[in-house]
Amino acid sequence: MLFIPHNSIAIVDRSIAPKNNSIVAVTLDGENFIKHLVKTSEGNFLLPANKKYKAIKLHEEMDVKICDH
Repeated sequence: MLFIPHNSIAIVDRSIAPKNNSIVAVTLDGENFIKHLVKTSEGNFLLPANKKYKAIKLHEEMDVKICDH
């Protein structure tokens, strides 16, 4: 499991394209997150490392920007 302490600084290598089960920096509806990107036959999901939070199923109407090249 990935643990990132509060107030940490994340460095994102934008030269690496995200793939299934990548850890990604994402902006979703104006809010920033670091999540696991999981692609399944049921759709694409952003999964939290912290079990207190729910998975987010990505939909076309969402404003999603995954940091990539």
